[in-house]
Amino acid sequence: MQQLEQNIQYSFDEGSIKLQCINWLDDEQWINFIEQFSQKPIIDIVSLEEGADRHQLTFRFKNTLFILNIEHLCEAAWIESLEPEKQEKLLDMYSVISKNAV
Repeated sequence: MQQLEQNIQYSFDEGSIKLQCINWLDDEQWINFIEQFSQKPIIDIVSLEEGADRHQLTFRFKNTLFILNIEHLCEAAWIESLEPEKQEKLLDMYSVISKNAV
């Protein structure tokens, strides 16, 4: 798991937290990342959806709904709020996860 932590960097962009990989993770590595992310005590999982080329993890952080999107074809991963009126919670989340990388 240590290798996953070193491979992912977080950046805050308007309206989302981008997960940037030094080397794009394969499907199994992303599943491991999601499992580890889901075990954080500050995260309450709502649902996990998987498709042929994507994963979407819906979760709560500080009573706000977020979604972690992982798109394999375009090699993109990001977190965004599903409650636009609570965008300040996204910055709170960035502060927490960037200090305590998954």
